[in-house]
Amino acid sequence: MCDQNKECENILKSFKSCLNEMNLPVLDPTVNNGSGTITTQFNILDVSVVIRIAYSSYSKKTEIKINSSLSMDDFDSFIIIQILNAINGELMDIGHICLDPYCEDIFLQTSIDLSKQSFDRPRILPLLKRFVHQGFRCFLMLRKIAQMDQCPFEVLADYLEHYKDCDKKQDKTIY
Repeated sequence: MCDQNKECENILKSFKSCLNEMNLPVLDPTVNNGSGTITTQFNILDVSVVIRIAYSSYSKKTEIKINSSLSMDDFDSFIIIQILNAINGELMDIGHICLDPYCEDIFLQTSIDLSKQSFDRPRILPLLKRFVHQGFRCFLMLRKIAQMDQCPFEVLADYLEHYKDCDKKQDKTIY
């Protein structure tokens, strides 16, 4: 168990270093029985965001989940799912945005398989930055949709058009 806890601690230490480089505070690191988590919390305007990174030395997988305090209660679940499907198809290239069927929270998730490689910071840091950046964009867009009185699909179309233009001007591999 000591070797597995040590492996887990080393991986989480590397992710903690990445979060520190992104100026995100690290809260509540835990390691137990070869699995561990680190968490960070911050605000984007009036939306609270929590990122949870979990690693298991058994599966060699890192799960990254981004939750927010964003409420879409005024919308029917079917409409929210259609919006999230459009976001996944147009914006997300790392992970995907989901609706929890039990509590109707909206979150982003992705995973990194480290079973055939060691933690490669030069490779992982840009992926983590891109995933967090995409999370910002998604949550800000959903916030805008929740606050507007017009059709959510019109707001979505305008938003996607704006960011497609931005992405054409920017190299997607560098964040």
